[in-house]
Amino acid sequence: RCVQETGTWGYKYISNMEALKKWGESQGYVRYIHQKTNLNTEYIVIGLLVLALMLLAQGIAGGFVIFFIGVAIPTYQTYKAIESPEKTDDTRLLKYWCVFAIFMVADSLGLSLIHISQPTRPLYISFAVF
Repeated sequence: RCVQETGTWGYKYISNMEALKKWGESQGYVRYIHQKTNLNTEYIVIGLLVLALMLLAQGIAGGFVIFFIGVAIPTYQTYKAIESPEKTDDTRLLKYWCVFAIFMVADSLGLSLIHISQPTRPLYISFAVF
């Protein structure tokens, strides 16, 4: 009854919360936190997202949060996908790791080019020669 009285905003809110709950239940670490604390799954997901955003905004553990989101979670999902009989998740994660590798190589090459092309680089080389 309350949902019908709130209009379309209420429907969107409830469907988004249900989507968070469904996604959270599919993640092993969220299920583990839910079992230990008995908190609602959607609130755990929201709390983890807020915590990650706060850490990034403060500049604290930014590298760790980026590593966790970009490497640790996909690694865990890849491990689970290898054990599952379905092939669709394997294909999706293989594409992720291929794109990730391309970005890592491009980043490494870009940083190398920046180091080589620094204007002060010839001074370092000439100082080392003498």
